[in-house]
Amino acid sequence: MANTRPCKNKVQDKVAIVTEGVMSFGKQTVLDFDLDSHDKLFAINVRGVAACLKHAARVMVEGGVKGSIICTASTIASVVRDMHRDYIMSKCGVITLMKCASYQLSGHGIRVNCVIPGPVATPLSCKTIGMGVEEAEKAFKPHYCLEGVLKAKHVANAVVFLASADSEFVTDHNLVVDGGYHFQAYYTKRQFIPPEMANAKKVQDKVAIVTRGASGIGEATVLAFAENGARGVVITDIQDEKGQKLAESIGTNRYHKLCLANCSGLRPGLVRQTVRSKHSWCSGMPETRDAYNGGRRCKGKHHLHGKHRWPVETPMVCEANNMGVEEVEKLYESSYCLKGVFKAKHIVDAVLFLASADSKFVIGKNLVVDGGYTFQGAIK
Repeated sequence: MANTRPCKNKVQDKVAIVTEGVMSFGKQTVLDFDLDSHDKLFAINVRGVAACLKHAARVMVEGGVKGSIICTASTIASVVRDMHRDYIMSKCGVITLMKCASYQLSGHGIRVNCVIPGPVATPLSCKTIGMGVEEAEKAFKPHYCLEGVLKAKHVANAVVFLASADSEFVTDHNLVVDGGYHFQAYYTKRQFIPPEMANAKKVQDKVAIVTRGASGIGEATVLAFAENGARGVVITDIQDEKGQKLAESIGTNRYHKLCLANCSGLRPGLVRQTVRSKHSWCSGMPETRDAYNGGRRCKGKHHLHGKHRWPVETPMVCEANNMGVEEVEKLYESSYCLKGVFKAKHIVDAVLFLASADSKFVIGKNLVVDGGYTFQGAIK
């Protein structure tokens, strides 16, 4: 983690980072693979991870503290190849282990997630392909959709996020850091590079469009971008009066650009102008999620995913349930696997991560922030 941004006081709970793993050098198919070699690899890649996770979780439970366990898998777990079959199987096992553990440990306040890196020129991968670091990076580069080269620090930044309070309502999630490597078979290459930013300002110099930005999660996102150095914010909402008050509370003198637009006033030209800005970023509160999801993949933008009606005490949710904030929180609290109450700030923390340089090699994935709400239909 030496290359990540300073995170003093950032990681406060007990954290376990499980990175067990050896590579397979065989080219055997399922018809003739060596079971002994398979067992040795699984003993490290799966059994070793399970043992580390087990003992880390026990320490956390016995200490009565919240914690975060982060496993390392690989994008190779989602591809089919004619080699490294046992290694691919082992990484699939790690992902499944994480999903089971996240559900079983959530009641103790322990979050379990995976970081899934793409091809990085580590000593292990360089040995596997018989290349030096520079050669390996040159070989990997054409397979990324994002410009640049995936480095260990990009993966470490994702680990810091999952270990910190910024992700305190994120569990059972695979955070893919691969620069769009998983797109390579069916998406065209495009450029979308967040700049290097000052540590103190996560979204410094970015220009953002925040839809439904006058209240609820949108309002919290606008305020967070303001606090973290955004150069400009476009607030779009049909609630003109609330949007105006929000803009005034921020202070237009803090921006080169602060713009308000209602639904009818959100002209295509305004969107194009903002998105073409050198450091643009878009945040959507999706209504028709399937359509939005498809657009996200095509455009290569980040997307924050929730349920059709997010269990957060926003004005819209309170109005829909005809309840006050405390009543809504009490109503939904039993639906979370993690202890606590889901707040808009939990979503905003994830938005800031996706908009910042900390996630500059994360693209095309859904970052689920729901405290294990998606587990509610799981078999007990």
